[in-house]
Parts: sequence; structure tokens; C-alpha cells
Amino acid sequence: MFDEPQVGIRPLPYDGAIRNPLMGFRPNRGTIHPWATLWKHYIRWNEIEDSASDGEDKIRAFCNAQWKDAPQRNIKIVPRVYLEWPKQGKYWPRDMTEGDYDSPEFRRRLVRLIEKLGAVWDKDPRVAFVEMGLIGFWGEHHSPEPSQELQKILGDAFVAAFPRKIVLRRYGKHFRDYPFGFYWDSFAHPQESPEQIASLTTVYKNDWKRFSRGGECAYDWGDYKIQPGANPTDTVKDPIHRNYLINLIRRLHWNHLGWVADYDQNDAAARAGAELVQKAFGYRFVLEEARAPTRVTPGKPFTVSFVVRNDGATPLY
Repeated sequence: MFDEPQVGIRPLPYDGAIRNPLMGFRPNRGTIHPWATLWKHYIRWNEIEDSASDGEDKIRAFCNAQWKDAPQRNIKIVPRVYLEWPKQGKYWPRDMTEGDYDSPEFRRRLVRLIEKLGAVWDKDPRVAFVEMGLIGFWGEHHSPEPSQELQKILGDAFVAAFPRKIVLRRYGKHFRDYPFGFYWDSFAHPQESPEQIASLTTVYKNDWKRFSRGGECAYDWGDYKIQPGANPTDTVKDPIHRNYLINLIRRLHWNHLGWVADYDQNDAAARAGAELVQKAFGYRFVLEEARAPTRVTPGKPFTVSFVVRNDGATPLY
């Protein structure tokens, strides 16, 4: 295969965490975090469209203003548009009826908004992945759930609007026939784990190879203190919680998570634990061997070869 004698090198792998693009701890927009290459941005519908006459330019101007610091920090955005945030407010456009998820007018406006989002975001290099949002509390597809009819309307609209971006859904029980990833916003939570894990390891067993999985841990309902822990610092600091999280990240091929990213960065033990979690997320390429000729001749081609292994939980999407 080679004309010249070869020398082989087997380098020792770097043992620390790596701030790789498009993966890892994912704090909210504007947060300074040592491992973050993704920011989550929750966007109220009426911030980018307050009436039917608002066009793509309003969305574009809003994003340009809100995301101006992201490129210089080498950070990409995971946006989600929502209508309702419990105990904070409802953010419907002024020419729509609050709570009206079923009327033909709502569905027409829903499709039109998704079309505009696609026109602005699908080719925007600042956008990493797009979370569907829009329906229910926090845009999490509950309170209310999207009906089968609404799932088809939403699914078809997102497929048409985002041929280039990976779109993420909230639950495995919804949008089963669509090419979407996941944002599990109660990752590792006892009340949701049985159903979600069963879905992710059966119906969607191999989807992680093409579609990113993200979301966040939840520290505000149910038995969260059992898992993933009392708070983000507890999750990354306590070996029981941390190992449970790492094992689930690897088992389910998880790419990024928020809220848990809000651990106390001044706590040395939390920082050390967080580095172990960062190593489990996403992709991690290890150079196993490199080979090159022992001698080269000026002006003549030569061959260099190498072997790379992905030691992470996912591909690079």
C-alpha cells in the first residue's frame, strides 16, 4: 500500500473535557459557561409577531438584537417559541384569542408563523437546532397536548419550513411519523423516565444517529430529589446523581442539556463533576493511531493515514 517505510504513532488521549461545538451543557442565552457552545432562547410569540401584518423582518431584527453576542463566543442558539408560561403570563398576539388552540384561525396563523421562522432560521448559521414549542405550557406540548390533527398540521409545517435544521419534539408519544429529535425537559426525572426511556429505546431506538436529543433536567416538580438531584450542583457533585445522569446520557445517546448547566461554578467539586458529565455528552473523537512515511521526497506526493474513534454518545450532527 505504501511506497516508503512507515512510522506509526499511538498518542495518549486527552483525559479532560472538551468544549466541542453543538453539544454539551446548554445554559440559557447570555450565560457565561466554561463548556457551553449552545444557548437556549425562549421566545414569546408576541415578541416576534404581535399581529398578522408582522413579517419576517420583525423576526430577523429581533434575533439580530438578541443573538449579537453569540457568534463572537462561538455559541449557537437553540430557539423555542412559546405562548404560555405558568405564573408569568400568556403571550398571544394581540389580534388572537388567548387559549384558542383549536380554531381554524389559530391553525392558519400557526402554519404562517412556522413558515416565517423557517424563512429566517433555516439558513441562519447561528441556529443549531429548533425546538417545536408553540403548544401548551412553556411550549412543552402539554396543558394542552396537541391533538392528532394538530400534530399533523405542526409536523407537516415544520418539515416544510426546515429542510436543513434538525427539529426537536417534546414527547415520544407525539409526531411518531416525523423526522424529529427530542427535547426532554424533565431528563432523568422519575415521573417521566419510564415512558420516555421505553419510547427512546424501542420506537426511536436508532433515531439518535440522525436527530439530536436535548432538553433539560427539572428541579421543580415531583420526585426530582430522587433523580436527578436536589439542584444542579447536587446533580454534578454527588456521585450517585452524577453517575445516574452520565449512564442515561450514554444509554440514550444524549447531546445537550440545560438547567443542570446552572451548577455552582465556584464549587470545586461541582466543577470536577461537571467535567465528567461534559465528557459523556455528544461526540468525542479520539485519535488512536497516525501513520506517515519515514522519508518524503520534495515535489512528490505522500500518504498520511489515521484512525479515529468516537468515544462519545452521539455523532456530530
